[in-house]
Amino acid sequence: MDKSVLLKRKASLETEVVELAEGVAVTVRGLTNAEVRKCRETAKDDRKRYEYLLVSTGMTDPDMTEAEVSLWLEGDPDDPDDVGAPAGDAVQVMAAIQRLSGLAKEDATKSVPRVRGGRRR
Repeated sequence: MDKSVLLKRKASLETEVVELAEGVAVTVRGLTNAEVRKCRETAKDDRKRYEYLLVSTGMTDPDMTEAEVSLWLEGDPDDPDDVGAPAGDAVQVMAAIQRLSGLAKEDATKSVPRVRGGRRR
């Protein structure tokens, strides 16, 4: 493998429209390695915050902050009637961002070579 091939690879920042229930649509894009790393470092071990950061970074229309993503998905903590968005909204948006970023499970396993034969002893 020629390392120049690897050095020329750049993240694809393609966008995709995600159709949510009731005719609502959002636009998302893939993330760069640096953006994913920044989300991980900022969120530390807080999985929920990590997801909010990924969505706020990857969703381009509408453009939302981490706090706005939290309000959308979880609802307003000061309003007992606001229970947040349907769970499917977060799942669909996250899945699209992960797929466009090459983070989806099927993307990761595509490039892993399969080992042939039995176990080594």
